[in-house]
Amino acid sequence: SEGAQWISVHPRTRKQGFRGVARWEIIREVKEAVGIPVVGNGDIRSADDALRMFEQTGCDSVMVGRGSFGYPWIFEQIKSKLAGQEPRLPTTRERVEMALENMATELQE
Repeated sequence: SEGAQWISVHPRTRKQGFRGVARWEIIREVKEAVGIPVVGNGDIRSADDALRMFEQTGCDSVMVGRGSFGYPWIFEQIKSKLAGQEPRLPTTRERVEMALENMATELQE
């Protein structure tokens, strides 16, 4: 009876900001202490990072933040890895198109 349906844990202190390493062991400790699903967050920049977080923390799902900035393919790659498939890498054309799209958005703002 935690009073919530799930909890998200980002194990980096306010003082750390975006520096340093997220302490994934804290996610594991929270997972062991509560009876609700735990979402792990922090330092996920690839599908391999996501799998490693699942393995090291026992979390129920992962949340990707800054790791997706400029690399929106990460979500499909994580999905592929979880299904036991090798993730598809974006083509050069896809990368260039995404960069142009991002620049156009920035120029409009």
